[in-house]
Amino acid sequence: MSTGEWNHAICIDCWNKQHPGASVQAVLSMHREICCFCAADTYAGIYVRRDPMDPELMCRPKQKSEKVQ
Repeated sequence: MSTGEWNHAICIDCWNKQHPGASVQAVLSMHREICCFCAADTYAGIYVRRDPMDPELMCRPKQKSEKVQ
């Protein structure tokens, strides 16, 4: 897998839920991205490294056994 598949956009709300008490400095990117954890629009420019098959990710590839909704 390429490195890009392991980097996931995350919005500030999801970052704060996953890292209580930690501070984050958002870059405020000029382009819209979709948070891989809640599917909300984000301009934060924050990324986390996560296995692309992590079930918490909304952007992960669907498996043959999963229904596409």
